[in-house]
Amino acid sequence: MYDVWVFYIDVDISDITLQETEVVDVKWVTCEELIKMERKGELHPLLDDSSVTKKIILWRNSMRNSICGIDCMKCELKETCFGCAVTDGHPFHGGCVLAACCLSNGYEHCGKCHNEKCRLKEQVIAEFCKLGIEDMEEITGLNACKGSYINLTYTFSSGQTVKLLDDDKIYLGNQLSKKDSSRYYGIAADERTLIVSEYDADGSNAEIIVYKKRNV
Repeated sequence: MYDVWVFYIDVDISDITLQETEVVDVKWVTCEELIKMERKGELHPLLDDSSVTKKIILWRNSMRNSICGIDCMKCELKETCFGCAVTDGHPFHGGCVLAACCLSNGYEHCGKCHNEKCRLKEQVIAEFCKLGIEDMEEITGLNACKGSYINLTYTFSSGQTVKLLDDDKIYLGNQLSKKDSSRYYGIAADERTLIVSEYDADGSNAEIIVYKKRNV
C-alpha cells in the first residue's frame, strides 16, 4: 500500500530540501507531462500505476465540461484551476457567481437552463443600468472574470489603500469606455454586490464610483 498526496502550493523548487534516504528527485510537471512520463516508464515504480494516470485524465476531462460552458482547455488559467464541475463551482477555492446561480436552480450546468439569454446576466446588466451613470458606455455583455484580474487598489485621501474583491472568486464584469475621456469604467458583480470603478488605461488612479448591495 502507498499514498499519493496532492497539494496546492506555489514554491520555488530550489527552496526544497530533499531527504536523500527517501527522495530520488523532485521537479514540477504539468498534468500532460506526468501522463507522458507514465507512458514512457519514467515514473518511480510506486507511482507508475495506471490508476494514478486515470484519475488525472478524469480530472482533466472534467475540466472540459465547465458549468458555464467555457472551454477550460483553452483557458490560460487551466494549470492552476481545480475545475468548477468537480469543485461544485469553486475552481480557485472562492465561489463563482455563474456556478452559484446554476446550482441554486438545480442545474448541473448552464446548458440545462432553457432560457435563450442568461437571466442572471440580464438582471445584473439591468441593475447596473439603473445606477444612471450617463457617461458610461452601454453595457452589452458581461464576462466571467477571476477576482485577481480585476481587483484594483484604491487609495484614500489618508493614504490608506484597500481592495474590494476576492482574488479567488469569479465575478461577472466588463470594462467600458468613459465618454469623452481617456479613462475607463470597470464593473463587477457577485451574488450580493455591485461595484463600479473608474481608472486610467493601465488600471492606475482607480476610484470607487459605486459599491452597493444588489437588489436580490
